[in-house]
Amino acid sequence: MSTKLVRFLGRLGVVWEDKWLISWWVTSTVLIVLQFALIAYFYQVLPGKVPLFYSLRWGEGQLVSPLSLFLVPSFAFLVLFLNIFLLAPVVKNKKFLVMLLGIFCFLVSFLGTIAVAKIISLVI
Repeated sequence: MSTKLVRFLGRLGVVWEDKWLISWWVTSTVLIVLQFALIAYFYQVLPGKVPLFYSLRWGEGQLVSPLSLFLVPSFAFLVLFLNIFLLAPVVKNKKFLVMLLGIFCFLVSFLGTIAVAKIISLVI
């Protein structure tokens, strides 16, 4: 293993020592799993098209296949994964940044869960 990789993994281990940060990430992970579970549970009863892109004009442009609903929890997981690796080098020095990114992960997961639940409740 290269020296840089070993140093990076050592810094990543420090991330798991911050109990406050871990609580935000565990909560975010639970919400992401809940999103996947909701979509999987209701997948068979979802219609052929569901609304996802609310920023587009009303009509056919907002509608996607139910499989596309997995984009929401996938995006939340990507944000969580990237934040874990972005925080590894700075977790000891920048507590405020760590706090902001932890809360940001939670907000993305929480809002994604609300969006998935709302979409499912609208079409069922």
